[in-house]
Amino acid sequence: MTQENYPRCLANTLREEGGWTNDPRDPGGPTMRGIIQREYTRWRTKHGLPDRSVRHISEEELQDIYRGNYWVPMVGDAWPKGPDQIVFDIAVNSGTGRAPQIMGAAIGVSTRNPKELAALACRSADTVGIVKRACARRASFYRSLRTFSAFGRGWLSRNARMEAIGVKMALEAQGAADIAGSLAREASGARKSAKRSGNAAATAGGGTAAGTGTLTQVDAASFDWTSWLTIGLVALGVVALTLALVWAWRRHGERAKAYAAAMKGELETDLSALIGNTKEAAQ
Repeated sequence: MTQENYPRCLANTLREEGGWTNDPRDPGGPTMRGIIQREYTRWRTKHGLPDRSVRHISEEELQDIYRGNYWVPMVGDAWPKGPDQIVFDIAVNSGTGRAPQIMGAAIGVSTRNPKELAALACRSADTVGIVKRACARRASFYRSLRTFSAFGRGWLSRNARMEAIGVKMALEAQGAADIAGSLAREASGARKSAKRSGNAAATAGGGTAAGTGTLTQVDAASFDWTSWLTIGLVALGVVALTLALVWAWRRHGERAKAYAAAMKGELETDLSALIGNTKEAAQ
């Protein structure tokens, strides 16, 4: 792995981060291109500079923070192409502690040392699989967060795009003969998974509705409280299953769209164009 992939990875992550945001639902607070105010304040203090709004972060500061706070701690240069994009984007979005946890699980080892994980990934013959497993783990992690209801759809979309980009990078590094065909097959597989999950959700949801309709016709006096409790728990279980299937339907649907876009070359942008957008957004 060489440093040449850092600009590409940074560009892909910057594209996802967008510009200026200050959503009260976001615990990060004021954010510019993925850099929160607290992080920017620490960086300027470290360099002996007065504090100012992160909205006015410069191109040089932006790149220095991303490299120093995320790429270097994750030893990005040591990872094979594909997994390097994923570990970097997870670190940016969810923290440098979370990224090694997810990547370790994807590789199938207990170590959380980024350097050791990178070495293991380099020795793996299945970097495409590492990317896909890491993104599946990441999606599950997102779902566990209390802010998923507010930001979950965007997170799943981002994760799907990163998966498609990471798989494409890994295939390129392997010298795959038919990358477009491989991406098309991934898109087709994701569409089939989405359809299965959607159909199962509809069936489970219909069963819940039918069951509820039946219960309303039963004489409550014929049931003791344990019977009602059991029925309630079963109903809750079916609802939980339905929600899980809906979540899977949405995730795989986003994956299908992302792979189709990657096949057409629509997901990536040159870093220089994104830096230009940063300057405009800060004005």
